Amino acid sequence: FNANDITSESVWNIYYQGVARANTYLANVGRVDASDDFKNETSAEVKFLRATFYFGLVRWFENVPLITEPLLDPEKYNQPQAPPQNVLNQIAKDLTDAMVYLPKTSMKANNGHATYWSAEALLARVYLYCKGVYGTDLKAGDVTIDAAKTRTNLDEIINSKTFDLIPVYSDIWRKQNEMGIESFYEDTSELES
Repeated sequence: FNANDITSESVWNIYYQGVARANTYLANVGRVDASDDFKNETSAEVKFLRATFYFGLVRWFENVPLITEPLLDPEKYNQPQAPPQNVLNQIAKDLTDAMVYLPKTSMKANNGHATYWSAEALLARVYLYCKGVYGTDLKAGDVTIDAAKTRTNLDEIINSKTFDLIPVYSDIWRKQNEMGIESFYEDTSELES
């Protein structure tokens, strides 16, 4: 990057705007007049999104502030950087919490919303990143996400028979295959480093 490249600033702003919105939703969902099932599933979707935003931030910047509640007091706007392991552990916690309430269906069947399989696949990706870059396992609260747990999760995805490869590789780019049989999660706004 150079000083004139605004890409990193844009990434920072986009992802932290998503984190702020997720934190606001999670802090206020109890006040929503809706069923517990609705609150639980939408909170799970929001935790999945917050995990996605933080994973992008860690990959782009490594040391980032870890904020899990709304910052209502301007005195708290200047947050310290958290060690990447703490952020990755929060991602793992958000994903394991989300998996409890997300449906075990395809994205297409769930109208493009995150699913149990989306969270499980992202958790495996986060584990591989954490182990490959930092050489450590993840801690999702009291649960350790290690190679054996990740393998069990991936086997569950494979054995679900929900996903498969499209027979003709070039067909993956066709409009009719969006959220298709190969897709755990499609984030068209994802910014890669």
